[in-house]
Order: sequence, then C-alpha cells, then structure tokens
Amino acid sequence: HTCRKNPKTTRRMDAEPPAPAQGLPQQVPAVSEDEEVAVAYFLNDVPCPSPKIRGNCKKPNCLHNLGEKEWLDGSRINNIKRELEAENDTFRKEGEPVGLRNLGATCYMNSLLQVVFHNRPVRAAIFAWSLPPDTPPEALTSGDQIMMQLQRVFAFMQASKQRVYEPNILVDALQMSHGTQQDADEFSKLFLQKIEPELAKSGDRTLTQQYSGELEYRTTCRSCRTISDRPETFLELELHVKGHNTMEECLASLFHPEELSGSNMYQCGVCRGKRDATRQIVLNRLPPVLCFHVLRYVYDMKSGNKKKLSHAITFPEFLDLSAYTTNAAEPALYCLDAALMHNGTSANCGHYFAHLRSDSGPWMQLNDEVCSEIEPEQVGSGDPKKKGDAAQPKGRFQSKSVYMLYYRRYDPAAAAAAA
Repeated sequence: HTCRKNPKTTRRMDAEPPAPAQGLPQQVPAVSEDEEVAVAYFLNDVPCPSPKIRGNCKKPNCLHNLGEKEWLDGSRINNIKRELEAENDTFRKEGEPVGLRNLGATCYMNSLLQVVFHNRPVRAAIFAWSLPPDTPPEALTSGDQIMMQLQRVFAFMQASKQRVYEPNILVDALQMSHGTQQDADEFSKLFLQKIEPELAKSGDRTLTQQYSGELEYRTTCRSCRTISDRPETFLELELHVKGHNTMEECLASLFHPEELSGSNMYQCGVCRGKRDATRQIVLNRLPPVLCFHVLRYVYDMKSGNKKKLSHAITFPEFLDLSAYTTNAAEPALYCLDAALMHNGTSANCGHYFAHLRSDSGPWMQLNDEVCSEIEPEQVGSGDPKKKGDAAQPKGRFQSKSVYMLYYRRYDPAAAAAAA
C-alpha cells in the first residue's frame, strides 16, 4: 500500500543503472532474494497516508486497495481453507457408512434400509437381481422399478465417496409420501413383501432364507390328550412388553401355554365337541436372522387411540432359544446384531434411527444423514453422547426406545476362529 509521491526522483525498475565512476572497482552489493522480492513489490515502502480511501487512490503510482491486503493478512487464505474443509466434509472416511437423507418424515425407511443393507446375503441378492434381456421400458412393472432403485441406493451406500445419499426416487417408486411418517414395523413387512416376489421370479430365496422361520400352534385336548398342530411361517416374533421389564419375561409370556376354557373352549375333532385344552407356541425352524417386534403401541380404551408404552426393558447380547424349539439339533444361540429405535412419546409421531454392529466390530448409530461410532454401553440410548437408559451388567442393554431387535445366529467356534 504505497503512494509514489515523488515519481520524478524515483528510478523506474526497468531503467538502466548508472554507470560506475571511472577508475573505481566495480563492486556488486550482495542482495538476497527476499530483498529483491520486497523491492519488486514495494513491500518496504511506506503505506499511503490516506486511511479514508475506499477505492483505488487517484494518484497514478499508488498501490492502495488493489486487493493484496486480504492476502497478506491471511483472511482470504483462511476463507479458502474453510471452503475446502466444508467440501471435504461431504466425503466419508474409509469404512464409514453412508447416511441417508431424511426427505421430511422418512426416518423409518432410512433406518430399515440400513438394517437390510447390513445383511450381506440380502445385499448380494439385491445386486444379483436383473431384468429379463431386452425388456422394453414400457414393460417395466412397479416391482421392477422398486428393485432398480433399491439397487441404486445400495450401490451408493456401498461405493459412494460421499457421506450422504438422497433416496428420493426409491421413495417415489414405493409410492410413499415424503412428509408422512409410517410405522417402521408395518413398513418392514410391506417392504419385504414387495422385494421377495421379485427375487423369487429368478429362483432366489435369499430373503426368505434369511428372515423366515416356522412356528407351530400346538393344542392339547385335556379330555383325550390328542395334540393338534398348526404350522405357520413368520418373519418376526412379537414381544408384548406391557407388564414386563426384560426380554426373557416377554419370551416366557409368548411361549407360555394358553388355557382354552369356558366360552373359549377348543373344538376337539376326536371328542367331537368342545373341550378344555391348552395351546402353546413352539418353534420348529429358526432363521439365520431373527427379528423381534417390541409391541410398544397399544390401544387406549379411554381415548380410543393408540398410545406408546415408554417404560424400559432390558435385553441380552446373547440369546438362547433352545428351550422353545422342537428341534434340539438346530442351533438356537443368537447374538444381537441391530436395534431399531423410536424416540418420542406418541405412537403417531417421533423419530426412528438404528444401532448396528459393524462388520469390523464397533457399534454404529445410523441416524439419517449422521453415522457415528458408539460404545457398547450406548446401545439402546437415543443420545450418542450418553450411555444406555441405565447402567447394566456387561452383555445386557436397557432401553426405553427400542422398537425392533435383530439377532443373528451365533456360532462360538466360528467366532473364535475368526478372532
């Protein structure tokens, strides 16, 4: 910022240097590179004495306000650094999951997509699906559109360098509203029902093999002791939490024999009449991934509406179901793999997010766009900065928010070998 006040007495930088005096030795003074730069760019000159100048000085040799100030004081460089850092924030680190943008009220879908994507065999089946050769665009069905967009979402979740992906086209293909929240469990059933037939067209039964099990309603007549069995497939088991504080209590209630008597007597085919009986649920076949739906939404007789049960329940990291199975040879030990959470006091609104055990071991919280690592003690908590709803012994979790639980079949020998 210099004003060349006396241009007549100032030698131009491109003028010829004065000739040395005759008879005197020609000596060239040593000048450093920094000094040459300072002279060339007038860095050692006195600043212009006009502090009120906002534009360029009217004097022809003034360098005031040409834009170099913000470079010299670092403000422009700092702005560029901030811009670069903001741009880098859009890229994920190696091994970090890709978040899914909430399009208004689509947290329920984002959470479930993260859980399904986390299942490697199902993910591979989605990628392996393809249209029949030479299928014209006008022949595409709604199921084809869903599968194509699901492949696209999963491809971005697996290979994208960005931290967040926007699944708006998949939502449109599913004909879901961006601004209307759905029940995560109801959406899970709908979603799997739409995908399974599309995979089955090519003979792929991965979805059924991963999530579908078989239970049996076993009824015993008290008069003739005849046992009647009615098998049924299932994609999830329902846990009634009302009046229970632990998952074990919920399971005991689910598999406890029910008394059929009075107005609810059993019509026995052998006795040819109504008789007292007991009915019990048993497990004939267990899937590799076992889903539990925690029934927190109940009907309120007073208001005529659904309400949410927000009391805490505890659940184990390892779950042994051998006491409830009919096949003693079938492995029945499971390990907690994922938990889908619901925050909020109402059954009609709130926020869904997921806790997942990553392939590398640490637990992750997948909350729409934000994916962060959490400690095991934080599983079940709605706040990533806090631990669970209450301190629990190692291997147990407690939560007021857990809504769906996913357990994966556990092989201790295989786990020890992998470790």
